[in-house]
Amino acid sequence: MPELLPPSLIRYLPLWVRAELARLPAQQQDEFVYEYRRKLKSLPLAYLCWLAGGSHYLYLRRGWMQVFFWMTLGGMGLWWIIDGFRLPRLVHDYNADVGVDLLRTLRVLG
Repeated sequence: MPELLPPSLIRYLPLWVRAELARLPAQQQDEFVYEYRRKLKSLPLAYLCWLAGGSHYLYLRRGWMQVFFWMTLGGMGLWWIIDGFRLPRLVHDYNADVGVDLLRTLRVLG
């Protein structure tokens, strides 16, 4: 595992991604780390988007969910409140998906 990824970021990666990442050459690991850090979403910023008009789905690149969220006015407020509790998981899942996608891209290009 590259030393450039702190444990706070590694926790987002599925175990199989961590294992595959350790097998990559150092240059590809560095590319992964650079792109992963660049594409990660932060929980505090997601909460800020959630508070500012419920635009957290846009921040997490789920535009279709954002449209539905706004059309229902955040489930008349109920969905908005529930998302306040769900947001850590939504950010975690997004960041895990980024890691999986990056690893697949590196395998194809490498």
